[in-house]
Amino acid sequence: MLKPKVKDLKFMEQLAPFPDLPDDLKQEMFEAAAYLDLTEGLKLSTLSQAVRRWLLPIIFSVISIVEIKGKFQANLIQRRGHYIRHLRISLWSASDVKWLRYTPNVENLVLLGVEGNSPAIIDYITNFKLRRISADISLLAPYLDQATFSGLTHFDIHMDHRTWSSPWYDALIVLPSLTHLAVSGYQDSGVIKAVLTKCPNLVTFVIHSLTSRITSPLRTERDPISEDAYGFAFGTKKLHLCGDPRVVVIMTDSLLKSWKIGARGGDDYWRVAERIVQYRLQSGEENLEREEQS
Repeated sequence: MLKPKVKDLKFMEQLAPFPDLPDDLKQEMFEAAAYLDLTEGLKLSTLSQAVRRWLLPIIFSVISIVEIKGKFQANLIQRRGHYIRHLRISLWSASDVKWLRYTPNVENLVLLGVEGNSPAIIDYITNFKLRRISADISLLAPYLDQATFSGLTHFDIHMDHRTWSSPWYDALIVLPSLTHLAVSGYQDSGVIKAVLTKCPNLVTFVIHSLTSRITSPLRTERDPISEDAYGFAFGTKKLHLCGDPRVVVIMTDSLLKSWKIGARGGDDYWRVAERIVQYRLQSGEENLEREEQS
């Protein structure tokens, strides 16, 4: 077990002059420290049972797993898996995924390179109550009508177009709560219109433009709402996005980094897209009001 450093003990001593400090305020202070630095949060969690109860849900809330190796990692997941809310699984070879039984509270899931383990993974995640998922739609399509996906609001789709004999978006009609959709790469106007028709409850439809030529981890092209029908620069091509303000192209060099930021409560690509859509809608209303007044 980690032992607290002298500076951690001094921190506790500094609280001693305030014996009447409310527990909820103490909790906020320790939680803020853990959010700022998870390593320090892990150290602080050794100070007392109360601090441990406050901080473990934060420390183990967001987890990325490539492979479970050894008894230590397996035991850690068994003991702490119930704290995991945001889980990224990246298994590029056949692996034992029985540890998923210890993560029943996952709400936000990323699946990468799991094809060799897909039957076992599906068996476990159908017990989850997912709100967000990022995965290959061909892996999930046969199961999207199950209860585990009934509350799914955000779907970031991976797909190989060559494997589909029918339009991929047909699989989305069984998702009653879907409000946020994302795909990568060029989508023609016919596909965009079809998606918006199949999913009338969408708040935003994100199209990822992956690029390594930008330095910022997340950015968007300038919104040309006053210039044309929501067209965006996309490489050397121009997307004419059906005149629908919900369709947003976002350029990023790391979807994983954005996912981690969002899982920790920061501004991920979903939030950026929401702000752009809100700006467009507000701008459209303002332009309409000016036209009515003129």
